Amino acid sequence: MTSHLRTTAAALAALLALTGCGTSRTTAPAPISQNQANEVAQQVAFLVMLSPDMTSVPSTAHAPVAFADSRGLNMHRGRGNSALRVRGESDVAWTFDVTWYDAAGNEQMAFDSATTARVVTHQTGRGTYSDVGFNATMGHAADVDLSGLLASAPQVTVSATRSDTLQANYSGQEGEAQLTLRCTGGMAQVTRTKPLESHPYPASGSASWAVDGHRAAQTANGSYADDYEVSVVVTFNGTRYVPLVVDERFQYLLDLDTGVVTPVSV
Repeated sequence: MTSHLRTTAAALAALLALTGCGTSRTTAPAPISQNQANEVAQQVAFLVMLSPDMTSVPSTAHAPVAFADSRGLNMHRGRGNSALRVRGESDVAWTFDVTWYDAAGNEQMAFDSATTARVVTHQTGRGTYSDVGFNATMGHAADVDLSGLLASAPQVTVSATRSDTLQANYSGQEGEAQLTLRCTGGMAQVTRTKPLESHPYPASGSASWAVDGHRAAQTANGSYADDYEVSVVVTFNGTRYVPLVVDERFQYLLDLDTGVVTPVSV
């Protein structure tokens, strides 16, 4: 998470160079540039890597536990068996409300390794990150439906709806810059083949967002602001490197281990 937010800080610092001498301009949403697409790709990669429902489809119904363990986070249980709270190094707090179901669709009071077939989770996350001259706030909410938990099921399948926000501010000798991203979307039939130990990456399915972005910068020489609306699609293929496409035109490879996005020449 820290490296992605530092990338955001660098992008905002670079935005200050876009301000013209004595100019002030604001634009309505328009076709995005390569630089804007790079920025969007980096931030969506950040959301993919940060989110508990994206890259770590768990082998059991303990999705919050698997998420915490995979990232070395400290976790404590909330009241009852249905709430968990996770806090990471950058002060991001997660909550999970979990409902279990058997194969017939009957709600269960708790997870049973022999009979639980599906889990539905409502999860939220909110937190902040700060560094010298930089601060950011992120928000996340999702409803996740995970099936295939029975030992006899050949794979696990997850679908989800979600919304994410990212607000970042940068200040330096050149001036100040701001970035706001609002993303809505979800996951469609993302699968992982069992045994999961032998299949570490989702085999199929996709994640998509509609991204509404706003950037602004202010310096002694002028100001700059623009808005953009784009689509982003990540398609899983069973490997570490998956295609990420911005605005149906800009293509990247996303590394699911590191979160690095690399432009693809076409």
